[in-house]
Formats: sequence, structure tokens, C-alpha cells
Amino acid sequence: MNEDGITCVGRETPDWKGKQWLMRIVNRKGKTEGLSNPVMSWWTAQMQQPSGPVCRMCLQEPGDPEKLGEFLQRDNLRIHYFCLSLCSAAFQILSSGLPQRGRASDGFHGFLPEDIKKETSRAARKTCFVCKKKGAAIFCQKERCRRNFHLPCGRERGCISQFFGEYKSFCEKHRPTQDIQPEKRAEEDCILCCESLSGGNDDNIQSPCCSRMIYHRKCIQKYAHSSAKHFFKCPQCNNREEFPKEMLRMGIHIPDRDAAWELEPGAFSELYQRHQHCDAPICLYKDGRDNFENEGVMGASFCALGLYQPLVISL
Repeated sequence: MNEDGITCVGRETPDWKGKQWLMRIVNRKGKTEGLSNPVMSWWTAQMQQPSGPVCRMCLQEPGDPEKLGEFLQRDNLRIHYFCLSLCSAAFQILSSGLPQRGRASDGFHGFLPEDIKKETSRAARKTCFVCKKKGAAIFCQKERCRRNFHLPCGRERGCISQFFGEYKSFCEKHRPTQDIQPEKRAEEDCILCCESLSGGNDDNIQSPCCSRMIYHRKCIQKYAHSSAKHFFKCPQCNNREEFPKEMLRMGIHIPDRDAAWELEPGAFSELYQRHQHCDAPICLYKDGRDNFENEGVMGASFCALGLYQPLVISL
């Protein structure tokens, strides 16, 4: 107990520091006083134990890959792809940088585990302005702003990270903005989910082309994650120039890969299947429409216009 009547009680937790300290108010008679609800809620959140592996950078569980990126695991090291990308960019500016010493197939996209561990140790001295915990490797790159934050914490507070060029990050005070008129937002619905555009400007994003349509930020991010770089365009006018550039500026991550539907197992299997059904108005083959001879007049004859509908020809 200190002179202010505060007793610190240690408790083992899975936190990266090994211990999380709880504060308990004790009066002069030794009686423990209850904490107020806001304080108790804060301490309850601190003591929640993760149910699975956590990211070495942000200390959060895998979560949504659309928000945090792919959860990478190797050599007992786990990290979100977005945390790795943004933290490496931050270290490149602040110091000698997180070196990409390996090949693309080595470690985590060329970043070796030993280098990542070294940089996480460096970030352990930085405090997140949102959750007040250590390990905040991402920082606002506005000149003279000294705010650091974890990626998930920043996302919840309205911070923006850009996934192009120098991979800059900004706190909610210095993030890029758009001139979204409140009255227009109140009158329209997001055409991607057909729901109202509730919330503030941080939750919505405006197209730079066509009629300057407004969308939910989460809907645009989901659309970008699915369509990826080669199919991402304005949902209204199919603009492929201004639209992607503005979305990148506003913190939308556009994966540089094939579209999600092209990565599914057997996505192109139908292209290797030959149509095996007779579509003639009157089928003359004795074994029915779904059977063909390998050779002869009862073989399959395909439409020359590319419709791929076989006809059975009988002499």
C-alpha cells in the first residue's frame, strides 16, 4: 500500500510482459472499496484472455482478414500481414528499417522471423494512444504528431493506413478526408448492401467519379478484398483509374492477386467439361439425348457460332 491507500495486486496473464497489474482501492481501515463501473470495465477488458494465438505486433487474435490481413504463422511466430506491412514501412522511416533480407518465399513475404522479433522488441517501448498498452509500432506520419497505435486499435478509432507507396498511417485527427455532405448521406443508401448510410464520415467513403456515390467503408473493403486489383472498379460507372486511386488514398486495401472467385478450388473446372446433351428439338438417337457415339452420324456437332450446343445429325 502506498501513501494514497492504493494496493497493487499482481496476477499472471498471457500478456507479452508476463504480468498485468490490477489496482485496488483500500481505505485506511483495510477495507477494499469497489471500483466504479467505467474503471471496473476497463480492468475487465485488460484481464480477458485470448482464446487462441495472437499477432506478435498488435497482440490481437487473427480477426477479419479484410481488416487485418492474412494471419501468418511460422516458426512459432504469428503476425497479421497488414501489421507486418505497416510496421516495416514505419521502421524504414524511423530507423535503419525492417530489412527484407529473404526471398519472397522465405519467412513472411521476404521478412525473416529473427528480423521481425528484433523490431517487435523495438516497438515494445511505444504506447498505443487508444488502449494505452505497449507494442504500438504504427505511428501517425503527420509532422509533429507523436501518436502511436496498434492497427486494430487505430481502425476502431478512425485512423487510416494507406497500402501503397510509402504505406503511410495517420491518426483520426490527421487522416485524409472527403467532402461528404450530411444531407446527401441521409438521403441515400449504400448500393452494395442496400442499407442506410448511418454513422459519420469515418464509416463512409465517396466515389470520385460518376455521381459521387457514397458507400459504407466496410462494403468497399469487402468488395476490394473479393475483386482484387484486376477486377476492382467503380460499381456504378466501371471507372478503373480515378476510383481505385481514391480508394487507396482513403485507406482501402486492394490485394494484388487474382479475384477471390478465381482462387476457389475447381474455379475453372467447367471450362474443361464438354457439353454432353443433345439440344435438337427432336432427338433421333435411340439411346437418348445424353448419349453419343464417338464417331459417325450420331456424334456431337457443335454450333459454329460458339454457343456450344451439340446437335445430333441423322442421315
